[in-house]
Amino acid sequence: ILVLIATAVQASAFITSIQDPVTKGWVLLGIIMIILVIFGWPGLAIVIRSFTLSIKGEAYIDAAKALGASHNRIMFKHILPQLTPYILANLVLSVPSAIVTEAGLAILGISHGLPTWGGILADARTKGYITYWWWIFPPGILITITSMTFIFLGLALEKYAEPRLRGRRE
Repeated sequence: ILVLIATAVQASAFITSIQDPVTKGWVLLGIIMIILVIFGWPGLAIVIRSFTLSIKGEAYIDAAKALGASHNRIMFKHILPQLTPYILANLVLSVPSAIVTEAGLAILGISHGLPTWGGILADARTKGYITYWWWIFPPGILITITSMTFIFLGLALEKYAEPRLRGRRE
């Protein structure tokens, strides 16, 4: 915990020393992305671990070990190719939550200063334009469309990764 506090103090000192608002915005956006990754990876790690353990218990993995295959060969030739579609599907499905989280943080006032759809919604709220539909609907619809696009892409990747789902969803 002390390391996190010391890092936060150093980061805030670094951010306040930046004079250019665009550079400062990109640095803040990078920090927000790092925080989202730090708090978002455990779910993906649990899924990857469970799939790895289920693949590791297969008979062909035992056969490869019996034939003298190294751990790296088993990992890169047998386990990782089966995990890749699941990892990609989970990463693609995590993008909408990151977009909505960034927009929500911008609406709450925790922003990086770069123009975003959440920033437009925050400006509408703070400047009193909340009653004007053209300040609310376009960014809201674009956030929804972008999120739905990534969700459909993730579902398509999931369908590719798991052939048993092809019969259910078609």
